[in-house]
Amino acid sequence: MLMKHKYCLKVKNYDIDSYGHVNSANYLRYFEDARTAFLEEMGITIKDLLIQGITIFLADISVQFKKQAFLGDQLDIYGWYEEVKRVKLRWRQEIFNNQTKELIAVARTSGAFLKDGKIIPIPSPIREKMLTYAENKETSL
Repeated sequence: MLMKHKYCLKVKNYDIDSYGHVNSANYLRYFEDARTAFLEEMGITIKDLLIQGITIFLADISVQFKKQAFLGDQLDIYGWYEEVKRVKLRWRQEIFNNQTKELIAVARTSGAFLKDGKIIPIPSPIREKMLTYAENKETSL
């Protein structure tokens, strides 16, 4: 069974634009916050990666907006890895309104790990943790 990470948040007044709903750009921050919390739950912190000279590079992100979110809405963000290869990752995240259970937005993100500005294989201990949350548990490539 696929394990998904869950991250919850409440829409704040500064997330709302002049149209009265969450500004589209804020969804990118929501997804980033959820990905960071996901890593931390696995025992991986951005700070520890930086100390090792490692960064996570997001090569691509696409978002499909399905419904609007409004001030005070409780949102649940579910995330998992669609693919964990030797050097490449693909995440999928979905935001749901906690009260109505409606799908608000879907994000697909791809990325890689960098050291000294160059793509490196995903460090083995990190990769093993990520595979726990992966749809495609590919071990080669």
